[in-house]
Amino acid sequence: QEQSRLRSLHLGSNILDNDGAVALSVELGWNQKLQELHLPNASFTQRGITALLGFLSYKHSIAKLTLSYNEIGDEGAMALASMMRSYPKLTYLDVTSGDIPSSGLKEIVTAMHDGLSPISTLKIGDNKLDDDVGRALAEGLRLAIWLRCLDLGSVSEFEEFKPHELLASCRAPLEELVFRGRSLEIKEQASFIFFGCKRCQNLSTIDAGLIDIQDSQDRVASFFDRPLTFLLTDGLGSEDSLFANKTQSDALTLSLDNAAVRRSEQAAYLKKVKSREHLIEFLIEQRNRKPVIGEHRPFVDRRDARSASHAIARIKVDGASPQILAWQQRVVRMMLGEEAGKGFQRTTIFPMPVCRAYLAAAPHEPPVLIHNAMVRSPEDAWEVKEKDEFGRTMLTDAIWAGGSGIAQLLCKRNKASGGRQFTQEHDDVSTIYS
Repeated sequence: QEQSRLRSLHLGSNILDNDGAVALSVELGWNQKLQELHLPNASFTQRGITALLGFLSYKHSIAKLTLSYNEIGDEGAMALASMMRSYPKLTYLDVTSGDIPSSGLKEIVTAMHDGLSPISTLKIGDNKLDDDVGRALAEGLRLAIWLRCLDLGSVSEFEEFKPHELLASCRAPLEELVFRGRSLEIKEQASFIFFGCKRCQNLSTIDAGLIDIQDSQDRVASFFDRPLTFLLTDGLGSEDSLFANKTQSDALTLSLDNAAVRRSEQAAYLKKVKSREHLIEFLIEQRNRKPVIGEHRPFVDRRDARSASHAIARIKVDGASPQILAWQQRVVRMMLGEEAGKGFQRTTIFPMPVCRAYLAAAPHEPPVLIHNAMVRSPEDAWEVKEKDEFGRTMLTDAIWAGGSGIAQLLCKRNKASGGRQFTQEHDDVSTIYS
């Protein structure tokens, strides 16, 4: 009677071995109320796993089963697949690092959709994930109607199979997805994220190695909408500590009392950005290079590149640490080139409705507002051209933020096009930008 009250049993990281598995299966056979059985790293081998599963019948209530870090092997995997096909109550299965070969893993994946068990969470990472398993998993994700969480671990052994094909026809209502793909090249990892994961519109958690978002469907959607902007700005503790505001009164809110907090936030932010550094560099390079006929469209579009560059240019010089400013300069030069020669094809003359700058001849005087200045500038991905923001450029953002280094870099674009031309009512005002 006492035993029948047991609902959850955790015996992980104990040396139970195969004899313990046999004894446990006998005892559990009497308990039809047990709902969760967690036995990770219990020193089981294939024989022990097979014996353990022998107690299950339709009368039992096991919904969650964890057997990770045991030597499940091919025989144990076959026993698990057989159980999944006949047992109607299992919703959670974890066989991570189970030493399962391709044939056994393929059986488990196939049983996920053609068995009776309504599997909603499947963790099969760090086993033999090869081309055959990849194809079986792609088919399973097309047919699995219950699956909400899929964990494929960190390592794969794909050769001909492309990782993004896993989710090409996915109909499973995935909410959590883990596939770090550490054995993949960065281009393959990016393809998996943007051509695979982006199809899964219910995702709230995604750990794909290059990007890790937990428990936020809004943040996942934001990443897919503007990946470069997300990678460069997400994680800021307080935007006021780094980004320039539109009014001087807002800037006064930066008090010395908050200096330590800002330094801590900036250090945490740089750490997060550095973990994404390779993906950031790849996306910028991919955005700047000339498109090749027959290739997939760029992962980063004009809107995203423009938004990201403006966000970086708006970092306040007087409120950021030297490390943040060094990172800012490096990313801007990566976007525009050392001599501002990237990201644009031709030049044009257009009006700046409002441009704020200091007169070079009188630096002590208040800022001068120049209305409707005509500016020759390259026509590129970094200019804002939406109706409600027409005329705002990275140059104006850099001036607002006090970023003279960025402003000088951006002015080089005009030299590259045959000389600067900043005029207002036919008067040369180029000195304002020098």
